[in-house]
Amino acid sequence: MTRTGADSTVAAYLPEGREIYLGYIDGKYRSYEQIRARFPHALVVPIATQAGGNAGTVGDGPPDNGTWPEWVGWVVRRRAAGVDPTMYTNASSWPAGIQAFNAARVAQPHWWIAHYDDHPEVPAGSIGKQYATVPGRYDLSLFADYWPGVDPKPAGGGGSSTGTTPTGTTPTGTTPATSRRIRDMILVYVTPESGHNPGIWLLSGALYAHMTSAADVKSLTDAGVPEVHLSLTQHTALLTAYQALTAAHAPGQAVTSTV
Repeated sequence: MTRTGADSTVAAYLPEGREIYLGYIDGKYRSYEQIRARFPHALVVPIATQAGGNAGTVGDGPPDNGTWPEWVGWVVRRRAAGVDPTMYTNASSWPAGIQAFNAARVAQPHWWIAHYDDHPEVPAGSIGKQYATVPGRYDLSLFADYWPGVDPKPAGGGGSSTGTTPTGTTPTGTTPATSRRIRDMILVYVTPESGHNPGIWLLSGALYAHMTSAADVKSLTDAGVPEVHLSLTQHTALLTAYQALTAAHAPGQAVTSTV
């Protein structure tokens, strides 16, 4: 499942019938409050253009506004304020943004990526894609069915982007046996790098499997399976270790991973 979205600097320009609307909360073209007034029952997301400020859920980053180090600071401030932030940038600037957060040793934000190819999709490693524009009016996007920091957290507590793994909790409605199985699983989000995006993987015991279904990922998240964010280097090392374990495993023997 995915959701349609539209953003504009002028509320009156936006089309009807979208599931998510986005508007600017600061800068020269503030439109957030007007969009909320026009669509009182829709999900409206505030975009910040001022990297030195401390407002908004989405940061409208380079190349349009500010520098990556400035936006790293904005992400840190928003998290300190209790917000789970998202960065917006274009596809060609995305790798530089990832590198900036890695260099600063700050956990990756969520990513909303602009690439005007008229192909609506949610690229792996992102929460959405801005795929089309109506010049001077509005832009169109496609978003994931769950956007951490924008949508309410699932009951199980999934959806965090801090890179930490919650422990010691039993998701509502689960049996102790199910809870143990959940704690034995980890969803691994691999940070894209240099155009290479391995996507999302499931780590469970000696199993390390690529998750190709967004519905399966959401089901695990809703069940309370914790998540971590790994660099491409960390993912490659883990995958190499898993493949070595698999190759060395003989039927009927136990496999123990120390990765």
